[in-house]
Amino acid sequence: MEIEKEKIKHLAELGRIKLTEEEAGKFKKDVEEIVAFFDKLKEVEVRETDFDISSNASETISDEKKDSIGTGKEKKNFMEEEGGYLKIPKVF
Repeated sequence: MEIEKEKIKHLAELGRIKLTEEEAGKFKKDVEEIVAFFDKLKEVEVRETDFDISSNASETISDEKKDSIGTGKEKKNFMEEEGGYLKIPKVF
């Protein structure tokens, strides 16, 4: 499927990406290959299938309380701890 270079430029604008003419040409080719792949997928015959891949899907696993952090080594890598929680520097 042929895709116009203007559509590639429009997609780049939507993604706030600046493309040179050379890059737009490369991405045009890449997008055409992707669209061609999806066109091939349309040709695949699909039939109803039972997707239950596990023979014991209805079984449940019992919840068991486990320590989430080890006893010492892991905690040594953190500078502060408060109320059983490890404190890290603010990200934002």
